[in-house]
Amino acid sequence: MSKLRHIQIEQQPFRATYTYPKRVISAEFKCPPRDRAVHAQRLRQELQNVEADAADLHPQQSEGSYSIITEFRSDPDFELMLDSLENRPQRIEVVNVHKEDNVTIAVVRVPPGKMSFFLKRIGKYETETAKSGRPLNANLVESIASAKLAVVRSLWTDEPTLFPQDGHAIWWEVWLRCPRGPQGDQVLSSFRQEAAQPIKLDDRVVRFKERTVLLAWCAPQDWANLPNLMDSLAELRKAKEPAGPYVAMTPADQAAVVKELLSRVKPPPVEAPAVCVLDTGVDWGHPLLAAGIGQASAFTVNPNWLTNDHNGHGTEVAGLCLYGCLTKLFPATTTVALTHCLESVKILPPQGVNDPKNYGAITQEAVARAEKAFPNRNRSVYLAVTADDWDQGYPTLWSAAIDQYCSGELDDKRRLMFICAGNVRDLMETDSGYQYPKTNHAEGIQDPAQSWNAVTVGACTDLVRIHAADRQGWNPIATKGCLCPASTTSMLWDHEWPIKPDIVMEGGNYAIDGLGRIDAADDLSLLTTARQISRRLLTTFGDTSAATALAARMGAIIQSRYPGFWPETVRGLMVHSAEWTPEMLAEFPYAQRKDRLRCYGWGVPQLEKAIWSAENAVTLIYEGQLQPYDKTDGKVKSKDMHVHALPWPADVLQQLLAEPVRMRVTLSYFIEPSPGRQGWTRKHRYASHGLRFDVKRPTESLDDFRNRLSSEVQAEDQENEQAEETVPPPKAGNQPWSLGPKLRARGSIHSDWWEGPASNLAACGCIGIFPVTGWWRERHHLERWNRAARYSLIVTLETPRTDIDLYTAIATQVGITPQIEI
Repeated sequence: MSKLRHIQIEQQPFRATYTYPKRVISAEFKCPPRDRAVHAQRLRQELQNVEADAADLHPQQSEGSYSIITEFRSDPDFELMLDSLENRPQRIEVVNVHKEDNVTIAVVRVPPGKMSFFLKRIGKYETETAKSGRPLNANLVESIASAKLAVVRSLWTDEPTLFPQDGHAIWWEVWLRCPRGPQGDQVLSSFRQEAAQPIKLDDRVVRFKERTVLLAWCAPQDWANLPNLMDSLAELRKAKEPAGPYVAMTPADQAAVVKELLSRVKPPPVEAPAVCVLDTGVDWGHPLLAAGIGQASAFTVNPNWLTNDHNGHGTEVAGLCLYGCLTKLFPATTTVALTHCLESVKILPPQGVNDPKNYGAITQEAVARAEKAFPNRNRSVYLAVTADDWDQGYPTLWSAAIDQYCSGELDDKRRLMFICAGNVRDLMETDSGYQYPKTNHAEGIQDPAQSWNAVTVGACTDLVRIHAADRQGWNPIATKGCLCPASTTSMLWDHEWPIKPDIVMEGGNYAIDGLGRIDAADDLSLLTTARQISRRLLTTFGDTSAATALAARMGAIIQSRYPGFWPETVRGLMVHSAEWTPEMLAEFPYAQRKDRLRCYGWGVPQLEKAIWSAENAVTLIYEGQLQPYDKTDGKVKSKDMHVHALPWPADVLQQLLAEPVRMRVTLSYFIEPSPGRQGWTRKHRYASHGLRFDVKRPTESLDDFRNRLSSEVQAEDQENEQAEETVPPPKAGNQPWSLGPKLRARGSIHSDWWEGPASNLAACGCIGIFPVTGWWRERHHLERWNRAARYSLIVTLETPRTDIDLYTAIATQVGITPQIEI
């Protein structure tokens, strides 16, 4: 088939005001049974005790001059009415929410003199009855099992077992109630002055809209000794610890094959995009790498470090980022035209680890160094440094900093980043208890790979043949087309978090012998460049680091073909082109498709599909923006929806009748993060906004489709102030979507496909894009409700019949002449 460029849609969509057409029906809020009078009296006494304890902590200050940080707890297996614990006009703020032993714990900042807010509500609960027959304020008061003055332990939102013992100092992530701007600068300055003596503070900070995060070295008692700091603190977490037959040739023989390959390598053009490798540095003098990187493209986050590779990992990554696996190039004789170059930023120190471990700030600083040197260059950022997986999908400082940087919140510049999912711990230890794939399913994707905006890459493998004579009796662990034995998954994450990994790529395999010993094998690994410490130029490499290198390389190739495409579009094309192998489909059949997504993402991306259309497989791309929300009559409501009338080959599809046709739709956008752990309720969602897509049904008129998505004559969602908004996307009728609207709705990239008779698809050439709620809408005081949201819509229409020309029919409507790539 011909290689044809994808068709970019310039026609603007129909725009209308969007109102979700159904009333939101909230589940009944459940509270444990209470004795009304007893419960009210006990809570009142506990809050009075909180006031007395706070006065004892501030003996030198008059009552009413300090805030009271209060901890509210639910009963086990019940929730707190979180939205009612907060009152913005009274400046009462839920600063964090976490769980321990199925008990919900909310820490609330009560400003001076405002404890009466809760005491009055308890009083009305005790004495007044609502029309429903229940006590007034019942959901709020009955959801509270106990209240006490918050202590240092109350602010800990990380894994409970990680909280340090008394007297044991650690590096803490300190999340301050400190917005960006002059007011936040003053809060940060005061905090540094107050904490300066007993607590060691790092200079680096990461600023979010309502939170500032820095690292501190101290013991728990040091916080307790400074009660004035409690008013500034929102959360405390633990700072992350980072996880850190050519090979058999003699050095001379390796040099010979490298020299031969170099004779066929054509360097990238000056305007080529780059893969920016954030790692241990790169041996930029390696003969194979010198074709794609020079000393001017090598940087460090610490100006006292050398740019060389002190470990070898960065050089091994760089070879795959530039060339892919070298076993495919050495036997060939064709020219190797490089489409992209390399950049290197060393983020790991030559000895030990970064101290402190503020990898969110370090990651942002690293990318900034490359951007400052080459401001007009497109780049795919590679990151394989990960930390432990105890977060289980919850946002962290590191992952949120990456989401912030990718979204362009700080400078309106979007970025394309690839992060490895992380590797199974102690895989080759004899007493590790590793069981394939059970251990992989249980070990979660590592921080910061839960990032919503980055492309998270897991590893699969096709390498299953062992040739080496010294591996007699050893067999591959994974079968062809299945999960690499080192790759982690998100199968145990809560359903609310994004689908991760997004994609999987080749990461090699492992071998096991009859005694159960596990080891790496050269035949089951990828061939790449080696640090020249032993005069060897080649080595083997694998795991999710290798898979991520291949993904970053693919991203850069797409950028070289379509330099004007947004990062959201490049990410979308990689997911859009991904397919599950037959082995993946057999491992997780249709009924287990959710587990398949959580293990393999959307599958293995296909480079040819990502960069080319064909006569019988046409990809349409639209890049645009809509405003999800607006303020009307003092209320923030949903605003825009887009309806795209695509250049659809309806006549051709009608003639195909019952011939099978597939339509795939991918919607890709970046969210702005709000990472404070404040319960993830309607008011405190992590994502700034959400977008969804739906497709016109075969029997619908265009007007019916628009009305199904949004109805101007129906009222805006009549949600109760205390209700949790679910906002399910409109159903897609009987169309046989492979995933369905609920399953595909996680995260900030949504991909699904419809397969059926061509005649049914002929009338489905309209796609609607509409908003769902996010913190831009719910947190009015931040005044982000008037922001526009960019998105990329990618649609592919294909038929297995190679004699059908869909491309020309669409190109004619758009007014372009098909251009075949030679």
